[in-house]
Amino acid sequence: MNDRTNRLTDFERKLLTIIYHHNKRGHLTTIEELELRTGHEPSDIEHTINDLIAKKFLSIEGKELIVRFKLF
Repeated sequence: MNDRTNRLTDFERKLLTIIYHHNKRGHLTTIEELELRTGHEPSDIEHTINDLIAKKFLSIEGKELIVRFKLF
């Protein structure tokens, strides 16, 4: 990991990892699926996704979340 990824919370890293693996398999990641896999409330997930978009780790293309900055 580099300095940029060191500033992410564990939850942010977890979301990025889940979304990245879903994209790699050609799946769209839903809020419900993220809620199930992380144990966090949908409002927390949406807030964190918006933060990750602002930090340029994620972007939205159509209805798909795209990981722009790989962790590994």
